[in-house]
Amino acid sequence: MFDEVKELLVKQLKLKDASVVKPESKIKEELGADSIDILQLLMTLEESKGITIPDEELATFSTVKDIVDYLEARV
Repeated sequence: MFDEVKELLVKQLKLKDASVVKPESKIKEELGADSIDILQLLMTLEESKGITIPDEELATFSTVKDIVDYLEARV
């Protein structure tokens, strides 16, 4: 699941170096994502996984691992 989220983040954020995306990476502070980027990422994950991620969950995602853990618990 991490590799899938990592791939999406690299593409979404147009990162030149995929190695900067680690489980402990802070999505906003270290990877430079803004709220729109995170929303688009989660919408893509919702479509590909057939799940719905409630808006209130968005605020709880600060690291890549937070997203991975959430998805692994629901998929």
